[in-house]
Amino acid sequence: MQKLVLPIILLFLIGIACSDIQDLTDFDKLDNNPEFALPLINSTFTLQDVLENVDDNASVLVDSDGLLRFYYESDTTTRTSLEVFDVINSTLPPLVPVIDSLIGFRVVNTAGIGVDLVIFKEGRLEYSFLNPHQSELDVKVSLLQMFKDGEPLVQEHTIGPLQALPLSQFDLAGVALDPQNDSLFVRYEAYNEANERVKVNNFLLLQKDVQYSYASGVLESTILENTNDTLAFDIYDNVSGSVYFEDPKVVINIGNSFGLPANIKVSRFDFLTKEGDILPLESEYIDNGFAFNFPDFDEIGETKETQFIFDNSNSNLSDVIAAQPVGLIYELDAITNPNQDTRGFLTDSSAFSYSVEADFPLYASIRALEVKDTSDFDINIDNIDNIEALEFKLITENNVPLSAAVQAYFASGNQVLDSLFVSEKQNIIEAASVDVNGNVTATNSQTIFIPFDKNRIQNLDKANKIYLHAVFNTEQNNDTSVRIENGQELNVRVGVKIKY
Repeated sequence: MQKLVLPIILLFLIGIACSDIQDLTDFDKLDNNPEFALPLINSTFTLQDVLENVDDNASVLVDSDGLLRFYYESDTTTRTSLEVFDVINSTLPPLVPVIDSLIGFRVVNTAGIGVDLVIFKEGRLEYSFLNPHQSELDVKVSLLQMFKDGEPLVQEHTIGPLQALPLSQFDLAGVALDPQNDSLFVRYEAYNEANERVKVNNFLLLQKDVQYSYASGVLESTILENTNDTLAFDIYDNVSGSVYFEDPKVVINIGNSFGLPANIKVSRFDFLTKEGDILPLESEYIDNGFAFNFPDFDEIGETKETQFIFDNSNSNLSDVIAAQPVGLIYELDAITNPNQDTRGFLTDSSAFSYSVEADFPLYASIRALEVKDTSDFDINIDNIDNIEALEFKLITENNVPLSAAVQAYFASGNQVLDSLFVSEKQNIIEAASVDVNGNVTATNSQTIFIPFDKNRIQNLDKANKIYLHAVFNTEQNNDTSVRIENGQELNVRVGVKIKY
């Protein structure tokens, strides 16, 4: 906010500080007691011009109806399907003892939670066994629910008597697991030289380096936890007083290509004030979370968008923003398939992402908003000893519904030498008139004369700093919010009359 308002009042002071009031090197050759009237400034600008550089975090946007607004957006947080696949992987036993020639193990539990189709991206199943017989064996190993190009995985081996099979493997790249009766079955057929069916010993299957490209089923609920993030705003830096925004919004933007129902769990949503206080946002959606969209089976590969808005209708946002926060600290976790009752899918490219926006439309009321600042100052007047008096004339024509009362102190280092106004700060910009809806109805003009005698001119010449104190208001006597729009203009004209 400091950068929003300072140029309005510094425009006049810059005219004093940065303009050679006149080249007065030949004053001793001029007639006695001449007077000069000189224009210094004639400038028109809009608040949008000023707001373009309001701070490093904010963008200044213009609505279709011209209303200006501060807009902040966080970085995007993304979580991938790898974490959910890790949960799926835990349902498939990493080590399977094949204790009989046909065994099955469940991949869907008794509550119906588990996969009904998996496609492997890469990985392998390693296995070995011992031939305990005095005869050579021919052994065929089949994974009955795992298919490559539509055919079950089958491998055949010949192993000598009393020997262990060297470590062998099934390559799982591109393999589909399609459980039968919620289970995966492993079968081996071992025949001795007499063509008799026999058994082997110590048959173990071990999955290694498995990754998935697709999985579907009623998948187990998974919490994707995130750490705290912060969205900073500095529109309240170096100011006191109050700004009440009528319609602030905080928006959570979610992108989701997980084919699963999912909820946002709001673990933290706290505003931090410049005094260091923590103000939690209050809402039923903070307490209970909210669901977000997900693609259906005919939308595999698509990302579904959700935009959830906290505003005055569902939270205490306006009250929190009125406390002048400097940042939002938030932690948003995602819970996939929270009720574990819906069949869904994942792919290796599925992702969940979110970002947070803060939006402050400049339909607001400002009360006693104080700004203090220090600037370098060099009036640069030649032959200043020849000037007896000067008077600045400031004319403002204001179509912006914002007034400014100003006092500036001219100093050398920390020693105050003089002030812009002899008395207290004066209202140098009068707010434009507005109707009951805050729309500007009339431009207001103001003319102010600021005299400096010889002694005060000497003070200006010695000064190298300006200590500025300004107070801003929208309306002086009520709390009507006003609309600050990009088409509203402020014209400032400054002239000086010099007597020597």
